[in-house]
This record gives sequence, C-alpha cells and structure tokens, in this order.
Amino acid sequence: MSSNLTAAQLAAGTTTGSSSLTSVPGLASGINTAAIVSSLEYAQAANLRALLAQQTSAQNLQTTYNTLSTKLHTLLDAVNTLTDPNTLAATVATVSNPTVLSATTSAGSSQGVYDVNIIQSSTPSKLMGAQSISGGSLNLSNPLSSAGLTTAVAPSTGSFTINGASISYDTTADSVSSIIAKINNSAAGITATYDAGADRMILNSNGGGGAITVSDVTGNLAAALGLTAGFTMTAGQSAQVSINGGSPVSSSDNIFTTAETGIPGLSFTISQSSGSAQISLATDTASIKSSISSFVTAYNDVMNYISTNSAITTSSDGTTTTAGAFTYDSSVQSLASSLQQTLSQEVSGLPASLNNLAEMGIGTNTNVPSATISIFDATKLANALNNNLGTVKSLFSDVTNGVMSQLSSMVFAATTNSSGVIQSATSNITDQLSNLSSSIDSQTQYLNTYVDSLNAEFQNMESVIASYNSSGVSQILTSLMNMSSAITSTSSSSSTG
Repeated sequence: MSSNLTAAQLAAGTTTGSSSLTSVPGLASGINTAAIVSSLEYAQAANLRALLAQQTSAQNLQTTYNTLSTKLHTLLDAVNTLTDPNTLAATVATVSNPTVLSATTSAGSSQGVYDVNIIQSSTPSKLMGAQSISGGSLNLSNPLSSAGLTTAVAPSTGSFTINGASISYDTTADSVSSIIAKINNSAAGITATYDAGADRMILNSNGGGGAITVSDVTGNLAAALGLTAGFTMTAGQSAQVSINGGSPVSSSDNIFTTAETGIPGLSFTISQSSGSAQISLATDTASIKSSISSFVTAYNDVMNYISTNSAITTSSDGTTTTAGAFTYDSSVQSLASSLQQTLSQEVSGLPASLNNLAEMGIGTNTNVPSATISIFDATKLANALNNNLGTVKSLFSDVTNGVMSQLSSMVFAATTNSSGVIQSATSNITDQLSNLSSSIDSQTQYLNTYVDSLNAEFQNMESVIASYNSSGVSQILTSLMNMSSAITSTSSSSSTG
C-alpha cells in the first residue's frame, strides 16, 4: 500500500498508519518498525519543515498587507466623502411650527428662509359605483365568470383603465378580490373596496383633486362592476399653499416638492388644512462634522496599523529582536510620511487664516507629538463651517491643491496601481507562495516515496525472519546481520538523494 501522508504529517514525523505494514510492530522480529520509520522520515523532513515555516510566514505577511489595504480603502471612502460637493453643501431644515408641516432637504438645497401659509389641504376624490351589481349575491372569491355579477362579462379576457392605468383580467382566473388587488397595486393612485351593504364598488383616490376616470378598453368588466355608468362622483381638492406671500402653489396630495415649489432640494408635507410655519434651511454642520470625524478615525486607523507593524520587538530576555512586517518596507514608510506631509501642508491661494487643516482645528496636537490626528479645537472647526464654508470647500477639494483631493489621489494610487504599495507587495507575496507550494508538493512526494521504501525494506526483513523461525540461532543471526547492512546502505543512499 502506497503512503499518502500530508505535508503536515510528514513534517511532524507522523508516519504511523501510512500503510498496513507499519500500523503494528514487526510480527516476526518484535521490533517497533513504525517508530523506526517515523524517526528516519523525520530526519529527512528538515527541508519540508523549513518550507512550511516560510509558507506560514508569507501567509501572515499577506494577511497584514490585505488588512492595510482594507484600512486604506476605508480612508479613501472617508476622503472622497469630504471631496463630494454634496457633503459640504448639505443643509438641514428647521420648522417653526412642526404641528402644521414637516420638511426635509436633499442634494441641491441651499440656505434660505421660507414662510409657508396653508390655504387648504388636499381631500380625496371618491367614485361610488352603481348599486346592486349582483343582486346581493356577489361571491368575491369565485372566478368572475361565476361570481354572480348581474351583467355577464364577455369576452373571457379584456382590460379597462382607471386614471389611465391599465388593468387586465381573465374571467376564468380572476375574481372580484383579485381585481380589487390589481387596482390597488396599479399606478392609478386608487384604493378600491366593495360595499356589501349597497352591493357596489367604491374607488377612493390616494391623493386629492381631479375626477376619477374609468373606461373599458376590451370587454365590459368596468361596466359590469358599475364603474362606467350610474355612479356618483365626489371630486376632491388639491392642497394649496403660498410661499413668502407669493401666488398659490398646488399639489395633488399634501406633499410639496421642487416640482411644485421650484425650490431646489426642499420638500415639505402639510398636516393641517390651515396654519402657517417658517422653514429655515441652514448648513448641516452636524453632518459635516460627522464626516470629518469619520475621516479622522480612518486616518488614525491606517497610521496606527503602520506604526504597530513597523515596530521592532525584543524578546523578554533581551537576546532576540524581531522586525515588524513594514519595518523595512520603504514603500509603506514613504506612504505614511506622505500622508502626514499632505495633512500639514498649506493650500496656496487661500487666506492665511484658513489655508491648512490646523487652522480649522484638525491635525496633530503640537503638545503631544504623534502620527495620529484629532479635532483638537472644536471652536475653530465650528467657526470655519459656519462662517467660511466656501474656503473650507477649497481647502478640502480644490482640484490641484485641495488636501482631500491630494489624499484621494495618493491613497487610490497606493491601493490600485500595479506599482502601488499594496498591489506590488501582494503580487510578490502571491508569487512567493506559489513557488513555496510547488516546493512543498515536491518534498511531500519525495518523503512519501521514502516512507514507502522503508516500509518495503522492513517488510522484507520480517519475511526473512519469519522464514528462519524454525532454523538455528546462528542462521537467524547471520540473516539479521545481512538485513541490517542492507537497510543501512539503503537509508544512506536515500539521504543523499
């Protein structure tokens, strides 16, 4: 039986059970041949153990660079958020009387104050269908063909429209309940119900204003349901407001968006039929500060990780020093240095009072030298965001000199370019692991063959001893001496191979 031991088993000298011959001591000689094979193989596996150690080291190094890559990508996301025009342009709406309306802002909004006077809220339109569409025997679950409608529906398939939305049906498959569901799920903006007391359909608009229109396209289902004749229509009304004393603005529902008001990025919903409120749009400094804090956290995470993996550690007895994964990687050290320099540089063309991050309270605290940064002056930051937002935008995202723009380009190159820190390192490690894997496979194959050879020799020895069990002692001893010489010779030749 051929051995099929793994590299880990061979490196540990675990050859017991590699074949049926070594699972028990020698039957004829009483010698523990399994222990002898394991000992001889272990001595031969020194190279394999060295290769496996190198493989583990390379895999750990690969994990370290992959983790750095993840942290750099997080930093890149945080930096790009601060270069996004929408981040620094974000506004927040404050309503003076939230009992009458609520407001939200989105991209494109700008600072401003709007006095809103509610003229009227929207009320829904209602179509009450003709009564007695089944004589009181309508079965909502049966197929339309057997639901009990007074007017037979023909042909078996057809369609009708409500407010222009098409509803198709099949009288053998659809029921009144499924038709109601189709209406409610359509783009008609209608909620349909069945009034069992009056035996009629009722359609309520989800918004306000405008008549509800119903017509058959093919077939006569809408007519059979009493929706095209004999119905009663109660028209609703649209909501109306005036803004800053201007002309009335209408909305089919109670929601006013840019489409109705013309105010970019502002949407408000009225909740009363009358009343007034003032909507104030101001810079969302809390949101901007949150984005800056996320950047600080991501930056520090990168710098701390590089620092930790660049340290040289000393053993407890002081006899051994171990370098970190990045200690001698000049590319990683250069990246860390460049990140620090970019954060501290001044942006030309801006006033001296706000031409670098430190002037807005962001950077390394001069009293505590460190590779990490913080928002060390919240007052400076608040003043910059409240009074000099335009300058802050240039400081962050000027295409040529902006701090965040430069950081974005730097981190993107480090993580993406083939010659960048991450791609270059991981590519080299991948090649190294591939070569190690090939060498380990070769050593594993060689050692399995070596184990098979030893097992075969010991089997031969046991056979010889067994054949001489009935012979004299001198003959047995002579045979043992001959076999011992043969094994020693074979083992020596295997070691040199």
